Amino acid sequence: MKKQLLTKMLLMAAALFVGTSASWAQTVTTYDFEDGNALFTADSRITATVVSGTQTIYNENFDLDGKAVKFTGAGNAQNGYSFAHYNFSSLCDKAAKVKVEFETVLGNGARSIISIGDASVRGTTGNSSKGTYSNKGAIFRIGTDKSNSYVNGANVGGTTVVSQKWLKVTVEVDEVKKTYTYSVVDKGTSTELYNNGENPISFYSSDATNCTQIDIFGYINNSYMGLIDNLIITVTKDDREQANYTVNFLDESSNPIKEAVIRSGAVGDGITLLPADKEPLWNNGKTQKYFYKSDNSEGAKIAANGSTVVNVIYRDAIVYDYTVTDNLGNSLASGTQFEGEDVAFYVPYFAFKAGRFYKTPKLSSGTLSYGQGTLSGISADANITVTYTEEENTNVVFYSEAESLTGITIYEDGFTNVRMSNGKAGYYETETAFTNLPAGTYTLTAATRAGETTFYAGGTDVMTLSSTGSVTTMTSDPFVLTGATDISTSVGGISAYFDYVIIRCTSIPVTIAATGSSFASAFAIDCANLPANVTAYKVSAVADSKATLTEVTEAVAPGTGLILMATAAGSYDIPVAATGNDISATNKLVGVTADKAITADAAYGLKNGKFVKLNAGTIPAGKAYLPAAVSAPELDIVFDGNTTGISATLVNSEKVNSDVYDLQGRKVMNPTKGLYIVNGKKFAVK
Repeated sequence: MKKQLLTKMLLMAAALFVGTSASWAQTVTTYDFEDGNALFTADSRITATVVSGTQTIYNENFDLDGKAVKFTGAGNAQNGYSFAHYNFSSLCDKAAKVKVEFETVLGNGARSIISIGDASVRGTTGNSSKGTYSNKGAIFRIGTDKSNSYVNGANVGGTTVVSQKWLKVTVEVDEVKKTYTYSVVDKGTSTELYNNGENPISFYSSDATNCTQIDIFGYINNSYMGLIDNLIITVTKDDREQANYTVNFLDESSNPIKEAVIRSGAVGDGITLLPADKEPLWNNGKTQKYFYKSDNSEGAKIAANGSTVVNVIYRDAIVYDYTVTDNLGNSLASGTQFEGEDVAFYVPYFAFKAGRFYKTPKLSSGTLSYGQGTLSGISADANITVTYTEEENTNVVFYSEAESLTGITIYEDGFTNVRMSNGKAGYYETETAFTNLPAGTYTLTAATRAGETTFYAGGTDVMTLSSTGSVTTMTSDPFVLTGATDISTSVGGISAYFDYVIIRCTSIPVTIAATGSSFASAFAIDCANLPANVTAYKVSAVADSKATLTEVTEAVAPGTGLILMATAAGSYDIPVAATGNDISATNKLVGVTADKAITADAAYGLKNGKFVKLNAGTIPAGKAYLPAAVSAPELDIVFDGNTTGISATLVNSEKVNSDVYDLQGRKVMNPTKGLYIVNGKKFAVK
């Protein structure tokens, strides 16, 4: 290390204050690294080595004029970060101004950042963490992250803006005014890239007091983070008499809310508070926030006996209420927050209400945080509404967030907060049934980002959901349940949790009697794609002791009352539709999706091919009835359009002089109850 000390004792005739003369001294310290001393302390996962000759930084060659310091990230740098520093506090006693100049090359892949700042705050870590640079105690910064270049903390574009070139950086710090200026010059072209010399700005970090450290930060394995050469530190000292003064931080009742600080300055000087002195404060328990209100620094002078006290007064922050609701009438989150703070809230990706399935749009612009929203800088009571839109082609019969399931153990960490629906996940510590499904054909969808979770239907493996760290969504193959069946999961833990479960139904089994059966479902039913030997009807009219049946050939809404007829009695898989049309305006039948109590003679039910008045009792879920709008004890069935009701006697007595065929086109000699084709028309035998 070649170190030159150039001392200028400059007695300045200019008066700083009326009747006061100032005495200044200036020292210039230069480090050119020609003696092989790297100067920088390697603190974490980094080497600082003096090199010479041609150096290659990310495929670019740089010829050194003498020697320079080269910084290299270690092989495990991405497990934490790389950091090296030089603390030059010993040069800065009584400093009024500090100028730091250096030449540097930054590699655009190294994600390297050079900071000028306060050694007492930045220390030997820069307060940084894995992959994350901290500005705490920083006055100025220049460098790159994985996407962009930064100068003075401002994004100035892609990574090549300040990388892959020799730069001459000059930072001039006024420690009295707590401002600085800077310039950045491309040495290769002599082009001035940045210069704010006419516009001094406040320290990059408001908690920096003095300019006493230069450090380099990075977080890439085995990377050449950059070079530094010709580091020059110029300190202008104020040799006038110095004295301490006290700054108190008080609430409006004069109670201390932050430890007082002792500072020093030239006797007779005015007092300039730091920007950090007026920033919001918290008490130790973070149960109360405070905002700057006033201070008595104006006109205050530093007394020689150290008696000067400045009181900074803070008011209590206002507490605001917030609520998060959705357009479906659900309350998703609520709470209180201090003014100026951000409110982070989490919502489910999906909603399932009244048999309909909904999804919310992404709440944030990032690739993560699908179900996370943020209300920035709350300044009033806030009511946030999240809008869900109905999904098509869903056939959803069950949906739940894992954390909402009975008996679940909730799992929540920094990853679930931004990757999981509603910001949480869960797992079972014992195998537990979380729902029971009736007979039908189903698929199951679930999501996770950790381990393996197996889903069972009555003990049979339906799907094993697995992930090794990224969010994974899986859907099972269709599985058939022949009766009411418990759905459960394997036993998990913090390394094997799941996010949500969605179960969809594709078809349901229905038993149809020889004379037809009434039917209703909580799902939309696809009457356009019924089995070939099944026909669906609505009751289009009731008059003259007759109920007119009209064929239905479209998908109908959940809860629609229908009459199903088949060429032969038996069980049939009735397809479920995503959505269906509401035909209630032309359908006299009323569907029942939950058991319904009735009084005597209030309804007709289908029995043996006729509608008969029912006694007091219960109409079971899955059936349909006709409200008793007429007095007749029973109603014959007639068919609208090309379908005519006839009796078995009429056919068998050969009063119809034509062949009789079933719906598959097979000739029938002795038709029983059911649907047949006679003379090209559809007939029902009762």
